[in-house]
Amino acid sequence: MNENGIRDFYKILNVSPDASQKTIQLAFRDLAKRYHPDVNEGRIAEERFKELVDAYRTLKDQKKRDEFDALALSAFCQSFLPDFLNKNASNEVIPFGLLNILLQECELEEIAELKTIRSVRVPAQIKFRQILITGPPGVGKTGMVNKIRAWSEEGYINLAKKGWWKDQALSIRPREIHLGLPYIGKKESYAGFEPELLEAETPPDIDLRRLVIPPENEGFFSTNWRKKYAFDFILPPEEDVFEWRSERAKRKSHPADAKLSIAFVRQQLSDYAMVAKYFTLCGMNVFVRAGLDQPPMRYKTPKWED
Repeated sequence: MNENGIRDFYKILNVSPDASQKTIQLAFRDLAKRYHPDVNEGRIAEERFKELVDAYRTLKDQKKRDEFDALALSAFCQSFLPDFLNKNASNEVIPFGLLNILLQECELEEIAELKTIRSVRVPAQIKFRQILITGPPGVGKTGMVNKIRAWSEEGYINLAKKGWWKDQALSIRPREIHLGLPYIGKKESYAGFEPELLEAETPPDIDLRRLVIPPENEGFFSTNWRKKYAFDFILPPEEDVFEWRSERAKRKSHPADAKLSIAFVRQQLSDYAMVAKYFTLCGMNVFVRAGLDQPPMRYKTPKWED
């Protein structure tokens, strides 16, 4: 039973929260044989067997499983979310492995106070030298660089590498920055235009567990790395990006457009949106815009009422 008084049925059955019904069934059968009263006498074994039965009855029924997941998420948000947002950068602290559900609950909202820097609207508290312009290929990052008169050379950081926040590429700002993202089943990180990623039959899923979040500070007089930069994510509608990149592909100027599909464009936009949400949850400066002339918005972190 966790700190909220909720039994973790996934932990009881020793399965992950995204386990299939087949995996849950096999896990229950294996543990039930071990703790069944007919083969294992004693009060502890009896109580363990009852726990297994309760867990299996809940998780084998999809409706009951959905209700349990929602209850667990709500309990987490009431008891753990503030500490997670302000202090903890590791998704390992989230009970029941519900990080993805938590991210899905983040919704965009308007930013009340804006200011204009070189004809571009940004959040009022953001300074010009904090800005890092990012997004998947073909969303208009170069146009934003020209508009805000940022540093013309592109930079790259690997978000799966510890200490990326001290990378030399970030010393000159504002500038366009490519994000190296970790993917499930892939050892290396990818920015979205590498042949191995583009030639995959099915776009791989981003591995949020491998994203490294900077510390708030490393000492009394040290830098709060989570607030040092301001990430300006450009995430237009997928149809617009696909149309722009299709036109660009005719010029054969960008290899990333060679095997273009709406599904791949959608996946890349989704990956960057997930990173933006995750950064937001971890207390970093993040804003999102749907185009160069669109106002910045931010992700509203979820709140649950008792």
